[in-house]
Amino acid sequence: MNMKFYSALFVACLAACLSFSFASCGGDDDDEGTDLSSPYQLVGKWILESVDGEKLKDSKHYIVLDANYKYEVFPKGNPFGIRDTGSWKLDNQNLVFNNSSTFHIDKLTATTLVVSSESQNIVFQREGNNPYNSTTLKLIGKWEERTYQFHGDPKETFNDSRRYLILNADFSFEVNPYNLFEAEKRGGKWSLNDNNSILIFNNDEDDSYKILQLTETTLQLGWLEMGDVIEKTTFERVE
Repeated sequence: MNMKFYSALFVACLAACLSFSFASCGGDDDDEGTDLSSPYQLVGKWILESVDGEKLKDSKHYIVLDANYKYEVFPKGNPFGIRDTGSWKLDNQNLVFNNSSTFHIDKLTATTLVVSSESQNIVFQREGNNPYNSTTLKLIGKWEERTYQFHGDPKETFNDSRRYLILNADFSFEVNPYNLFEAEKRGGKWSLNDNNSILIFNNDEDDSYKILQLTETTLQLGWLEMGDVIEKTTFERVE
């Protein structure tokens, strides 16, 4: 394959990669399944593996899709017909970038992205793990506090839009007011433990909460002290 032809394919490949990634970030047999409604499952670094069955011998060509719907193509200054940076979005089963180019998603798992255009079939492999599992996706959003109970004290009830927790797709968070929880905090980073049962703020074991209930509309967290739940806070999704 000559460089000119390869460059053209790579451009299409990158574009397709974007579209494919959006579509099916769900999974192989050991994954939780394809979910085309969750663009966050596309987020990550995707390394170009093959074009029309021809495998590449290096990992220098890749695209990064971030949770703020921005992308970057590497190497920089590429002649592939796509800007080094731009925006992406999911539209049904298509990946659209820069609001102008659309690519169909053929297959998407936690590790593999396959896309196609009218004349090419492109395969990408994810570098690292996909952090956007079903629990993560349910947590992302804005939650308003509805109840709070410490130990055996009477339960407090709230209906105040100023009392909220925001869990962002880039794994940043915001709490208002700062003492909404027993362990006081304002913002930083959030994460989940290995089995997705405990929400951890700022990578601090003393600031960890057991997920007692999680649905599309309700989140209940239990603050852990020495492994025991000593307070419970219930939230309602508002965004």
